[in-house]
Amino acid sequence: MTHPFHPLHGRDFEFVAYRQNWGEDRVHLHDEYGHLFSVPAGWTDVAAADPFVVIAVGADNLCHLGRCTAERGLAPSAGRAGFGVGGRGMIFDSWA
Repeated sequence: MTHPFHPLHGRDFEFVAYRQNWGEDRVHLHDEYGHLFSVPAGWTDVAAADPFVVIAVGADNLCHLGRCTAERGLAPSAGRAGFGVGGRGMIFDSWA
């Protein structure tokens, strides 16, 4: 299971079949108890990665980075030189 937000992410299952059901590509798998279940093919490594999921993971990581830098006081603010609308470049602050 490769979908990063799925609770079974990172687990391996026994592959049974790849089918198109009602216009959607699905992968049928057996769990550790032998129960058959299916998931969208894009949630597995059978199909190419879903572009939306790839972008969503990147956006989530970017939000996490923003929170981490803000917590440490490292995030730029509009009041600091060189940042925000109309801010002067930091190089020129020492010349003023």
